[in-house]
Amino acid sequence: MMAAYQRQTIRAISGVAAGILLAVLAVNACLVVFTATSPDWLPRQFFGVDFIADNRQRARAAADWLAAESNAADSTFVAIIGLSSASEGVTLDTLSEQVADGTRVLGLAGGGRNMRDVARYAEPLLATQARPALVVLAISPFHLMDPPSSSDAFVRRLARAETLDELRGYWFISRRSDIKYAVDAGIDRLQSSAFTWFDARVTDTRDPWREVMRMGLPQAAGEADWRNNVARYGERGYYEAENYRLSSEQPSILRSLIADLEARGARTLIVLMPEHSRLRAEIPDAPAMSLLTRAVPDGEAIQIVDLRSAVPDSGFKDISHMNASGRESFGPRFAEAVSRVLAAE
Repeated sequence: MMAAYQRQTIRAISGVAAGILLAVLAVNACLVVFTATSPDWLPRQFFGVDFIADNRQRARAAADWLAAESNAADSTFVAIIGLSSASEGVTLDTLSEQVADGTRVLGLAGGGRNMRDVARYAEPLLATQARPALVVLAISPFHLMDPPSSSDAFVRRLARAETLDELRGYWFISRRSDIKYAVDAGIDRLQSSAFTWFDARVTDTRDPWREVMRMGLPQAAGEADWRNNVARYGERGYYEAENYRLSSEQPSILRSLIADLEARGARTLIVLMPEHSRLRAEIPDAPAMSLLTRAVPDGEAIQIVDLRSAVPDSGFKDISHMNASGRESFGPRFAEAVSRVLAAE
């Protein structure tokens, strides 16, 4: 009797396990089909909820400091907004030391791929009453390129995949990352709504002027790593001139962001962040820069400082992110650009 019961239990468990496995395989198959043929079924998200939460905390804390401190009126408030090239390449303490005395620098940055992500990192500042004298958009020209169809990228990647491990890595890292970022966005929206419903405020009193969260990206170890890095950026469509000529959404986001910032009296400085020579060699320079100049509002006194070649290749951990020595050599050039605009106030 006991043996029969055990066999029955094992069959039941096996049946449930088999059902779950089949369901997972079916869902995975559906996701592969949908992401390969209908790339817009998921939101185009590329940011982490941790970056958003951290930027929100520091923006609110900075606004509270500016409103409460008696000497805040004597301080020049500067905001640096960008993606990972900014968080990996800018040292806020160095910048504060090298610009005018009394300057307070707020850093808002994190992982991302285009202006939509830059605008998300600017939202916490725009949600406050803080009025920066200067906002530095630390970006690259390819951040203004609209993302190409993910189905095209899927086919190109699939054609190059030669082993099961590459296919598995593509699915779990490249495809599932879309879901991860969409989930992050949902968590952030839920968290923000809860704060609004319960009239809650962030009580974290950490220094709002602290260094931006860095991503801890690894240093490229050898030639194969550098080649793979170049290939990954190519899969995003950054090397195709036509993608820049056809882009309109990201430039529109940049124009709207500049308008929102200047509506509260802030001047805008665009700094093109350093790039490794391998990346510079692949980006179609004329179409990329043409897209940038088309994106900047006509008649606006927006200064653009091109520092893409400001750091030698030895100062990079990959083709668009600086290492410690790169940050050190870049600091004075970046501070000089910021100081020049502040001095013209």
